Amino acid sequence: MLLIPTEQIRADVAATPPPERLGAACWIDAVDPTPGEAEAIRAASGIAPPTKAQLTEIESSSRIVERNGDLVLSLPLAQRGADGEVRTTPLGIVVNRTHMVTVRFDPIPVLQAYAAAVAPGDRETPSAWHAMTGLLEQIVDSLADMLERSRGELDVISRRIFAQGASPVRGGKELSELLRVVGRAGEDVSAIRDTLLVLGRLAATIARNENLKGAADLVRRVKTMRSDIASLADYDAHVTQKVQFLLDAVIGLINIAQANVIKLMTVVGVIGVPPTLIASIYGMNFEAMPELHWHFGYPMALAAIVASAILPLFWFKRRGWL
Repeated sequence: MLLIPTEQIRADVAATPPPERLGAACWIDAVDPTPGEAEAIRAASGIAPPTKAQLTEIESSSRIVERNGDLVLSLPLAQRGADGEVRTTPLGIVVNRTHMVTVRFDPIPVLQAYAAAVAPGDRETPSAWHAMTGLLEQIVDSLADMLERSRGELDVISRRIFAQGASPVRGGKELSELLRVVGRAGEDVSAIRDTLLVLGRLAATIARNENLKGAADLVRRVKTMRSDIASLADYDAHVTQKVQFLLDAVIGLINIAQANVIKLMTVVGVIGVPPTLIASIYGMNFEAMPELHWHFGYPMALAAIVASAILPLFWFKRRGWL
């Protein structure tokens, strides 16, 4: 399979006339093509690369278009960035009987990995349809890896919260961090689910295409890919349920922490009332107060203050409120 990357497309466009090898390429990878580059691709392959506006449309009819024998696929591709977060970027795949053109506007590691895995002239990809099927299989594998990583992150949080012998979660800062990690995992899984949803529709459309008739190996691979996508969709639903469960658990822990703070403040307030009352009574400056002339009045007042603080504390402890 001959792959022509964008850098070579731009070199071909600058040449006069464009080298014929552009038309002989099985796969042309266009990264944010200019109008001149798009015209060169159209002239060489008969495929007009879709624009970014066309690739970002969300209607089902815009995701899969069959026209004049060309199959135009628009995929919101979820991929994990260098910072570990999953983001969605549009990817266009246009295929006819002789060429596959991929159109993208951001770096997509899965395309680079697929290009590295398939050497130029590789006989295992004898046609554009083989190239497209291999690329979609590579995308499905990358989505499976991302789902496994998200599940692993959620398992770490689950053990942190529920495992016996684990140190208890303490403080609002730690709970906020757990909530952030679970929320981010939920966003990642949601992005992967969007990609799987569109991939499932694409695979169903590809399976019905006339170009697959007579190609038993392609039919088998597309059938396996559809089965893999369905299983990943089920796994994604399971991970989504786990995200919701952990979100409820973390929010419950936050509510418990807040309730403990309120309970502590209430107990402190109740314990402080009797000593304050006694101190207030004996702090009054009335002239006719018999206790002013008691020899042991001061130590007795101190003892009453201490006792009035300890007795409520003992009662709360016995009731199990502390």
